[in-house]
Amino acid sequence: MLDKSIPYAEIWMKRAHKNTPIQPLQSDNYSLRSYQAGDERHWARIETSVGEFDNEAEALAYFEKEFMPERAQLGQRMFFALDQSGTPVGTATAWKKPSKTAHWFH
Repeated sequence: MLDKSIPYAEIWMKRAHKNTPIQPLQSDNYSLRSYQAGDERHWARIETSVGEFDNEAEALAYFEKEFMPERAQLGQRMFFALDQSGTPVGTATAWKKPSKTAHWFH
């Protein structure tokens, strides 16, 4: 559950060596995959379940506003952790900072 009593702080991560391959996570319990069309419903369910949004409709509206205008980038920037049955149970996204100087993270 998202603890909203903790003050928000931005976290910036930078990878020093762009051309060095990243080793995939090895787990018998979970697997990873990138965004596929229709995953917005999984994203909304996951984000609502941790308290980021009050309901899935609110989460879907946010997804539509923030991510869908750049849908071509989703397959490269949004990822899902799947449980053993293939159900998405976690998500991570590398996205742009909403400001006048916004740029894609690389």
